[in-house]
Amino acid sequence: MDFDAIVLAGGRASRLDGIDKTALEFEGRTLLDLVVDAAHGSRRVIVVGTPPVSDRYDTVREAPVFGGPAAALQAALSALDGSTAEVVLVLAGDLPRVGGAIPRLLAHAAEMPPSVDGVIALDETGRRQYLTAVYRTRALRAAVAGVVAGDSMRRVIDGLLIDEVPVPTGTTHDVDTWQDAEALGITRKAVSVNEDAPRRSDDRYPELTDWNAALSEALDIPPADVERMLGLAGSAAHRVLRPAAPVTTFLVGYAAGKLVAGGMPLEEAVTRAATVTEDLLAARPSAEGA
Repeated sequence: MDFDAIVLAGGRASRLDGIDKTALEFEGRTLLDLVVDAAHGSRRVIVVGTPPVSDRYDTVREAPVFGGPAAALQAALSALDGSTAEVVLVLAGDLPRVGGAIPRLLAHAAEMPPSVDGVIALDETGRRQYLTAVYRTRALRAAVAGVVAGDSMRRVIDGLLIDEVPVPTGTTHDVDTWQDAEALGITRKAVSVNEDAPRRSDDRYPELTDWNAALSEALDIPPADVERMLGLAGSAAHRVLRPAAPVTTFLVGYAAGKLVAGGMPLEEAVTRAATVTEDLLAARPSAEGA
């Protein structure tokens, strides 16, 4: 069947030290090459991120940068304006074995009744894999038009009628951490660092990084900018008193949530709430005995 493909490859890779993880190699090929190969047969492939120039795909960048899957899909679908393909294959850029899942997805999509908006892969645990899926292009366009940067894929497709299809074991295994990489036989190697990604000041708190990722996934929100939040907490503890640290970070998140509810993009909302707080703290003298 006629289809386009979108590969999301512009994430922060914060648990991989901010590297371009799609440049990691699995069995002699880069992860990005393997995912693009898996989209064989598509009319066009749009890669969202900053991959090497190639005649195998077109490249776009989401706005704002690191705006999450909603912003990435908006940019990619804009690049596909004018395409007459009925469906679009949506893949994460770090799925080395995803080629084994795609025939099932496309076969199911070819038989979907008009009322169904897409089909999502179910991994071996029964978990939905939103970035191993085929969506009706018109339905996905409508879905991303109603969300803001920072929204998760779960929120993007909320309201769509989606089928599910089990896919072979291992075909949705991705590379979010060095442990994931090692489990796939991928070793650490020198690859370029995503210069847009925020650097962690040190690597002393891997548990905090993992907790940030796990909690944000459970709460269906983007991961926090840990360095900025720790800076706010430290400043509040120093300039007000120690218990002000958790209160401050909670209130910054609450304020950002209200701004997002009012229509402001998430990244801008967090920046505004954090900046106001930083300015307020900077104007205070250090608390005595803090």
